[in-house]
Amino acid sequence: MTARQKQKLATPPKRRRAQKAAAKGRSKGKAALKRLARDALGLAELRPGQAEAALSVLSGRDTLLVMPTGAGKSAVYQLAGLALDGPTVVVSPLIALQHDQVSRLAALGQR
Repeated sequence: MTARQKQKLATPPKRRRAQKAAAKGRSKGKAALKRLARDALGLAELRPGQAEAALSVLSGRDTLLVMPTGAGKSAVYQLAGLALDGPTVVVSPLIALQHDQVSRLAALGQR
């Protein structure tokens, strides 16, 4: 069994559907991102600009997101990473922030 097949088996069907719909960037992509945010990250709502930025990334465009501290930039990176196939690399100079993000994802059952 390939690594991709194993990953597919480990991903719940509901999340796989949301990932596929979000990655296509269709008009339903915003709703799919909201479902993915709820199901994978435990977010009840997306903040203004988060869905648009994630959809921009998913459509293959270079995207610069400037938001104040605590406004939800990390959720954008995480949503895009979950919706895309394969590994995602996010470069951040803040080790403490990285540790916090990994701890939060682990608490939500993400690997």
